[in-house]
Parts: sequence; C-alpha cells; structure tokens
Amino acid sequence: MHHQPKKRRGRLRVFLIVVGALLALCVAAAGAGFLLDAPSRAELSALTIGEVKIASLPDGVYTGAFHGERGSLRDTAVRATVEGGRLTDIQTVNDAQEGIGISVVAANGSITSALYGAVIAAQSLQVDAVGGATLSCKALLKALENALQPVQTTQTDKEDSP
Repeated sequence: MHHQPKKRRGRLRVFLIVVGALLALCVAAAGAGFLLDAPSRAELSALTIGEVKIASLPDGVYTGAFHGERGSLRDTAVRATVEGGRLTDIQTVNDAQEGIGISVVAANGSITSALYGAVIAAQSLQVDAVGGATLSCKALLKALENALQPVQTTQTDKEDSP
C-alpha cells in the first residue's frame, strides 16, 4: 500500500482550501452583482417601447439616450440616421452593459448588429430582443425611441398648425 508523504498531502490540502475559498468568493461577488442590479432589471422588464412613424421623419441624424432611474448599468446612447423617410443607420454612442459591467459591443458585437439590423429591416422599433440580452436591447430601443420620438412630435405639431 502506497501512502503519500505528509508534506505532499499538506500542500494538496492547502491548494484545495485556496481553490474553494476563491470559488466561494466568485459566487459571492456574482450574487452581490445580481442583487445590486435587481432594481435596474425590474425597471427594464416593465419598460415599454413606443411606436415611431419613421417614414414621417425628416432626413437627419438624431441622438437619444436611455438613463435608468433605478440603476445605471444599462444606460446607453444611440445615433440614428434617417434618409428618404427610412432609418438607414444606427450607431451606439454610449454602450449599454450586460451582466456585471460588460459592454454589449465588447462582449459580443453581434448583439447590437442583430438588433439594429432587425430595426432597420422592419423600419420599426417593435422588434424582438436578441436572446440573452433582452434588457440591454430594451435599453437600446428606448434610447432610439428617445432620439426619434421628439422629432415625430415636432413634425406632428407642425402639420397640425394652420
């Protein structure tokens, strides 16, 4: 029967204790981040995205932002270009965050590309969010609505005046 020397077993025990402590620390940090972000998640879950009549907007470049009242993790700003009554380009100016402070664009540029592509294809803000990034997509869509809605309201007011 082969026994490990006491010195080697002691090192293994210390290694396992250190790994266990690091794992427990990571779990605690993730849990704290989840709890700290709960108010922001609740706010975004209840957020509605209004319809914008893109075809009625004058040509131009419009900038809008979303700033959460219960947390700033997913605050974002976008720039939208309208040409010939069509939304032709959307750019993120100030990036929303996904998870614990990870930039949506840095984490996976395909999230914003897919969302913006869907909005441009549909010429509407009423599109499905990208799976796994629903709350960040809602923040981006609200920023886009905030960019275009005041212009639409101004245009409607001009049309209604004598």
